[in-house]
Amino acid sequence: MEVNLNKQDDGTLIVEIGGADAYLPNLLRQELWDDDTVTFVAFDKDHPYIGTPKLIVRGKDPVKSVLDAIERLKKTFEALEEAFKNSISEKEK
Repeated sequence: MEVNLNKQDDGTLIVEIGGADAYLPNLLRQELWDDDTVTFVAFDKDHPYIGTPKLIVRGKDPVKSVLDAIERLKKTFEALEEAFKNSISEKEK
């Protein structure tokens, strides 16, 4: 996966997420909506099959907001992994 910075200024961040389909930027977009410091977030892809997804974030500190969202998603997936492992081990008993 490759992340290319298209724009970064005081209130706007636009990054391309190469090697990803629509799922990952959409997941980030949804998570960023829960951040009170984010005023706008969108996902764009020029072409559905060959385009590179772009994440557009505006707010107080969009870089921090994206990093915080990634951390929250990591914790969510860790909890999911633990719950999944527990359910599998319960079935094996």
